[in-house]
Amino acid sequence: MSRDIDQVLSHHGEFPSPARYAALVDPMRSPRAAEAVAVAAFESAPRFMHELADAWRKRFASWQPAIDRAVGVAMFLDDDDGDACDEWRGARLGASVQDGRGRYELVAAIGRGSSGTVYRAVDRALSDCGAVAEVAVKVIPCAHAEIESRLREAGAARSIADAGVARVLDAGAVELQQLEAAQRAALGLNDAGIAIVTELIDGMPLYLWKATHPDRSPDDCVSLALRVQAALRACHAGGVAHGDLSPANILVDASGAPRVVDFGHASWSAATSVDDDGDAATGLPSQIVRDQRRLGAVLAWLVRDLEPTRARRRALDAAETIAKGLTPAHRARGSRRGLVVAAAALTVVCAWGAWTFVGRGSGASAAIDPIDLVFGVALDDAPELEAAVREVLADGSNGPIFKTRGLVLAASAQDEVAVLARKPALDDHDRAHILAAAILALATPDPWRAAPLAVMSVERISNDASGASDPASDPASGDRVARQVALAQVIADISRTQFGKAPAIEASRLAVQRSVTDCSAPGLIALLEQTANSRARGFIPRASARPRSG
Repeated sequence: MSRDIDQVLSHHGEFPSPARYAALVDPMRSPRAAEAVAVAAFESAPRFMHELADAWRKRFASWQPAIDRAVGVAMFLDDDDGDACDEWRGARLGASVQDGRGRYELVAAIGRGSSGTVYRAVDRALSDCGAVAEVAVKVIPCAHAEIESRLREAGAARSIADAGVARVLDAGAVELQQLEAAQRAALGLNDAGIAIVTELIDGMPLYLWKATHPDRSPDDCVSLALRVQAALRACHAGGVAHGDLSPANILVDASGAPRVVDFGHASWSAATSVDDDGDAATGLPSQIVRDQRRLGAVLAWLVRDLEPTRARRRALDAAETIAKGLTPAHRARGSRRGLVVAAAALTVVCAWGAWTFVGRGSGASAAIDPIDLVFGVALDDAPELEAAVREVLADGSNGPIFKTRGLVLAASAQDEVAVLARKPALDDHDRAHILAAAILALATPDPWRAAPLAVMSVERISNDASGASDPASDPASGDRVARQVALAQVIADISRTQFGKAPAIEASRLAVQRSVTDCSAPGLIALLEQTANSRARGFIPRASARPRSG
């Protein structure tokens, strides 16, 4: 169970709730199994066990007895100090103080990141002057050759002084001779490593904040993201790009204020100028763009499972704006300009007495975005997946995104479907991800994988009670659902032509032509011919190796 929790966290950034296991575990019939699920979750986040328990009791009434028992079990396990993995406890790192040992004494593990583990530590130098002073110490195992570059990047973050950023106080290479052999092994320091010391933030990681705040509003999420954006802009103005922004590296304190932490992957370059909007011109354009896109993705992730209201739609618009490095004020100015242009275009169209589509490419079908027609905003939380699906629908498997990342994205999408298949009910986003997985599978060397995914997509659209968005908030939702079903059926037909006979292939061609018109998806024609050609070559399906999706 703990392994499943770790996988969901690493692949999807979500802390799983009892809803994930509802189809497998009935807390009334199998109370011990339900208790095991809750214990594993609480052991993964012991500092926030009570917050999780309170949130789950409100949402999952039938799980309450199991949750109550699990809290007691988890507290008992937490009191057991005989765990060998805690050999690091008491290790002292940093410059030596009067007793000849390191300045920072590790007392508790408080989080794990992509590069190392963060510990609560006592600053013995400051504590000797009065009250106990605590800090956060991140220990990052690395090779000797990497120490200098990692310290230079961490040191650059010391210049950032913003309320939204955890201040870097100290950094240095770990002196292995300060540690006992068991402590070195427990810290993962087989070769070398560095320690980055920051102020200790009393807050919970954003992925846990999301799990304990199911009643959060879209506006709350936007407000939080804008405060993080302001903190990142302060970093960028100082020539520092975070480089690893994620829900694990944003802490939310008791007042709801976010703080950006963990600059272990930071990049540094001297800022040369700052424009009127506060944007820095540095030698880190690509790293800054990465930070912006990551923050936009974080906001989209925060509102993904909320009700499809107008407020949620505005939040997704804000996520797109933030990903471009803009603020809502920028977006508003751009929107007003867009309205003026749209009004002028409308005048021209009406003067001709007919409505026409105007956009990219030549011809109506090339001008209409297939993502908007088929998915609406349901893939906004996964911009890379959305871009790949748009490319496949437009060009088949010949586009630059699919050629470089297509197989990895297809494998990742199929892994996500395996998780979604166990959920008792899916929302618009979940169903969109299943259909997206089918589309990408059709463009891989194993197009036969697309058929079961397409069939699953149709079944879940038909069976789920919330099969479409609220028509009041999205008037086009009914049309999109119809297009999704039709597209899924066409995908299944194309997938099956790999084993079909000539008449069936010809029938599929007719269906594809209709889909090209209805969904603006000319890439399906290329995929049909590609699949039919594999049949002509005597293709035999195999259990081919799938690329890693991580």
